[in-house]
Amino acid sequence: MAYRGSQDPDQTRNLIIAGVLSVLILVGFEFFYNIPAQQRLQAAQRAQAAQQHSQQTEPAAVAPAPALPPEQVVASSAAQRVPIDTPAVDGSISLVGARLDNLNLRQYRRTIDPNSGEVGLLAPYDSQHGYDAFVGWEDRNATANAAGDCTANCGIGAADVWTAPAGSRLTPQTPIVLTYRSPEGLQVTRTISIDQNYMFTISDVVRNTGAQGRTLRPFGVVRRLGKPADWLNSSMVHQGFAGAFGPRQELHTETYARGEQQSRDRLQGKVASDARIVEASGRGGWIGISDHYWLGALIPDRNEQIDGYFDGRSVNNQVDYRSAYRGQWRDIPAGGSVTYTQHVFAGAKRLDVLQTYQRGMGIPRFDEAIDWGNLMWPLTRPFFTWLL
Repeated sequence: MAYRGSQDPDQTRNLIIAGVLSVLILVGFEFFYNIPAQQRLQAAQRAQAAQQHSQQTEPAAVAPAPALPPEQVVASSAAQRVPIDTPAVDGSISLVGARLDNLNLRQYRRTIDPNSGEVGLLAPYDSQHGYDAFVGWEDRNATANAAGDCTANCGIGAADVWTAPAGSRLTPQTPIVLTYRSPEGLQVTRTISIDQNYMFTISDVVRNTGAQGRTLRPFGVVRRLGKPADWLNSSMVHQGFAGAFGPRQELHTETYARGEQQSRDRLQGKVASDARIVEASGRGGWIGISDHYWLGALIPDRNEQIDGYFDGRSVNNQVDYRSAYRGQWRDIPAGGSVTYTQHVFAGAKRLDVLQTYQRGMGIPRFDEAIDWGNLMWPLTRPFFTWLL
């Protein structure tokens, strides 16, 4: 029998093992995470310095008029908006192009002061820190004749005013129905619904009332003009493009700095006008723009064969960061119709919410919108789950 105060050999061995493991974890974190993170930060700083130098050496362009705050832009177009009112979000949908471009997160505040304003997520594209999402249809004939990105300038009704019944209000209990009729006889009836959290469901019925057959394909776009107001120059948490798409629904991520480089290279003629940062084809998936705490993402029909991509372009001396996809062409004979349903997520990156959508809707790797770290995720994910 050991006397009082003696040390159990098993306890000594366990302490030694625990100490060694702790040292290995600290060394591994430094080698596999901190050092690469610092290298990425230095690369981003070099790219930013190069961009500033390029701007200084190029002839000065006429500066565009300063953009207005989102609140002013929304107020000026209030007559062409449908309110959104749920426990999690509020805002409005613009009837111009049927765009999601005004969304606030009711459960989150801008500062630690509980009386501060709600966190603003989506904002009109032509306002300060514009950030919107929209879906629609491309016409093959219009696409063939369009310059640049058709999803920006030739989607059916993309720049036109849609109609909504008087008194329409989007809530979890009351979907809204928008309609648009093109001069060529295409009629789009769009039903938009929203759940208690952050998922919009958008169902389209397109009828060809014209005399000629038409060929269309669905698309979706999430775009941001300039970096977010709360952007931090940090490589510890991913900010920028994100999505799981392609032949094996791989996870793709690219930073805002990569979008800036793409925009700069396009202006300088180093890449083709139709070149993308990332482009991949596959069935279903999701694609969007991820911030520190928030996410805007498109979720196409899980059975749709899509071409997804990330891109960066110069618009009014700012970078248009864009995640988008195109679906398959559909032939619609005269008198015929086609239907299609897709989703838009716009909200907080809460693990429980993301995993509920992942399981219930079959969205691949949706909880990886949270940056768990490239190499440290075997530790960070279980530790985070344990904290919950």
